[in-house]
Amino acid sequence: MNNYGKRYTEQTNSENLSEFNDAIAQLQRIGNLWEQCHYFRRRANLQQWNVLLDSVWLELIQDCDDDDEKNISGVNKEYLKNKLKRDIIYQILIKKESILRKIQKDQGKGGKKKKDDDGL
Repeated sequence: MNNYGKRYTEQTNSENLSEFNDAIAQLQRIGNLWEQCHYFRRRANLQQWNVLLDSVWLELIQDCDDDDEKNISGVNKEYLKNKLKRDIIYQILIKKESILRKIQKDQGKGGKKKKDDDGL
């Protein structure tokens, strides 16, 4: 292999490794955020829970489609409209977390896959 081919292969391998490392780092960040969401949800700290859900959204948004964005936007509008009604806010945040977990699963960034998804 000539020097150009060797450099190209090394660069490609380096880019693949970098993408892999970025993916692993993102999965770790998302996992940590879900743990924190659970913590604040159990303590009924709705404001902090919402902030963390927004952080999950920021991790997932780059691979989302328009429907995902509309769903999150709709939930955020519900949140603002009902900000002082804790019971309603709790249900809205449950819905928001469910949407985000589905988005994460659909993107293949964690969660269980159906057997059919793997071709089994």
